Amino acid sequence: MAGKGEARQNRQVRSVAELEAELERSTAELERRTAERDEALVQQAATAEVLQTINSSPGDLAPVFDAILEKALRLCDGTSGTLQSYDGTHFRVLAVRGPSAYEEWGRHLGPLDPAPGTTLANLAQGERVVQVTNMAESEGYRIGASYRRAMVDIGGFRSILSVALHRQRTSGRCPSPLPQRGTAIHR
Repeated sequence: MAGKGEARQNRQVRSVAELEAELERSTAELERRTAERDEALVQQAATAEVLQTINSSPGDLAPVFDAILEKALRLCDGTSGTLQSYDGTHFRVLAVRGPSAYEEWGRHLGPLDPAPGTTLANLAQGERVVQVTNMAESEGYRIGASYRRAMVDIGGFRSILSVALHRQRTSGRCPSPLPQRGTAIHR
């Protein structure tokens, strides 16, 4: 009889262990889905704010570009960035956020040729996402690309994450001005 009771107890122990493992998996899944939902809600709110800006700015696109950049920076926890258009040859800054000296420089910047070794060149060649973790040691900085130099020397940026939206021929940048951070988007 002792053998049957012992077997039953082992099945119960295994069942409790299996239930605990299932509970752990379910909790992790719930946390993942909650995080996804929360991120989607933040994105929806940002989209609604941009659409509201579009509706309130008929004919004047500058506030729309500013709102798009502001919401993109908020979504990626960035403090500095640019929104640019690309016409197949040149990039043009549509909106800029960052240290005041960098914003001033960016507002008066004319068309940019994508210099070799820069994120702009990579985007122009069709890459969708480009990350540079140390801009001061990048090829673009070493060759003296004016835009890269300004980001580092005027803006104090250390890293950058550039994302291209090819359909609209628009690119966005989320550089990190904090030297102690090594990631492309500082959090």
